Amino acid sequence: MQVVFSEIIEMKPYEWFAAYIERVPAVAIHIGLSVLVWIAVTGKKYWLYPLAIALHAFVDGFFLILADIIQKAGGSALWVEVAIYIMAAGLCVLAFFFGKKNG
Repeated sequence: MQVVFSEIIEMKPYEWFAAYIERVPAVAIHIGLSVLVWIAVTGKKYWLYPLAIALHAFVDGFFLILADIIQKAGGSALWVEVAIYIMAAGLCVLAFFFGKKNG
């Protein structure tokens, strides 16, 4: 525990900021997927359950593979973050579309 606390204390301000920037699209992705499940329950659109599960698996798998490829190629994590933001925006648009259509 002392090692973890010392690493946290020694973090630079931009590292804290980067951590928050990274979490924003992750939260957006989970909210978008939760909206799809909510629509499935309230709108009795049960086919959205497998869609939400498949999208979640795709997002998790896609970014693990992408991060691994970029790391092995010596690339920047910035490209992973850009891809995460694009995916989050797409999922939010999808959730908005289904919410508007079924709301």
